[in-house]
Amino acid sequence: MNRLLYIDDSVTNLNIFKEKYSNTFDITISTSSKNIFNLLEGQKYDAILLDIHMPDRDGFQVLKEINESRFSNIPVLMYTSDELQVIRYQALASQASDIIYRTLSDREIELRILNKINLFSKRNSEEKHLTLDSLKLNLETLEAFHHEVNLNLTPIEFKILTSLIKNFPEKITRETMMKKAWNQENVLDRTVNTHLTNLRNKLPKLEFIIESPRGTGIVLKKTPLEKQQMLPLKKAFTSIFQSPELF
Repeated sequence: MNRLLYIDDSVTNLNIFKEKYSNTFDITISTSSKNIFNLLEGQKYDAILLDIHMPDRDGFQVLKEINESRFSNIPVLMYTSDELQVIRYQALASQASDIIYRTLSDREIELRILNKINLFSKRNSEEKHLTLDSLKLNLETLEAFHHEVNLNLTPIEFKILTSLIKNFPEKITRETMMKKAWNQENVLDRTVNTHLTNLRNKLPKLEFIIESPRGTGIVLKKTPLEKQQMLPLKKAFTSIFQSPELF
């Protein structure tokens, strides 16, 4: 069940809302906007519902504070009975996800909230992941997967691959790579080359190759079709000639 935080100075409004929608949402209510960040620190919420006219700070002031905090990825919806056009314009011009009027039907209010939660959930999921064909990177856990198989990259290898995918199919300079992967500009060439070699060995060679011609930067490419066809044959021949039964 989606968790919803609703702030309103009217106890009546809070109780009516909770009675109507407690079967759809796990609702936390508060009459004061002053403790909103204590509530956000203590619990993960999928959406925030703000009354506009409140004595401590109005809803737009609270919205601004939320958007300037680390909780800016939570959708904030303004919830009001004030249908003045100037208020509507202010809400639309703000960073509010939506403005919802209490005069709307119960079902429409419920659907509007659910729609925003689903939209932000999808957006947040996309921001946490980076994909290129069969490769999928989790930017939170610093894990890279090929068809759900963990490639077990080191943190530096992960940062290199992330940079290459973000720049795909364009090249990235060594200097830029050093800044992104090592957070410094002076990294020995042999150190960079060692990490590139290790990353190459972990990537699916049938699908991707990393090229780093001296002086031209580093680029991730999809393995050409002819190489894809030759690699299994090369591997088979290597296996045959290394077999002790031939000697």
